[in-house]
Amino acid sequence: MNSYYVEIPMTPVAKARARTSNGHAYTPEKTKAAEEMIKIYLQANHAPLFKGAVSVHLIFDFIRPKSVSQKREYPTVVPDLDNLTKLVLDAANKILWDDDSQIVQIYAGKRYALKASITIMVKQMVSIRRSDGEL
Repeated sequence: MNSYYVEIPMTPVAKARARTSNGHAYTPEKTKAAEEMIKIYLQANHAPLFKGAVSVHLIFDFIRPKSVSQKREYPTVVPDLDNLTKLVLDAANKILWDDDSQIVQIYAGKRYALKASITIMVKQMVSIRRSDGEL
């Protein structure tokens, strides 16, 4: 398989920083629960394990709060896009790819929609040689 698409029906969650208590680091419960939900959904939807370089496209859909004007096109508030992305990439390790170091290209965006979801699209990268012989 050279591509995979899935839409996960859940409210996007940002990856929270590890917390420390009594000298021990732990992952906050909300982060753990969201990562687990993504893992279960990917496995249930037959996610392939990609080998080699991949391109990833992520869309985070949020329901527009009633207090937000229809004129505001995008959610320019927390959660931050980079923390939303990190949660998905970490959750997909060992399911969509062996390690997120395989990701060589990424697009991510957040927007308002009628239903909350996370859309993940992965494509296997194909080597294309330049005229000078470099990849």
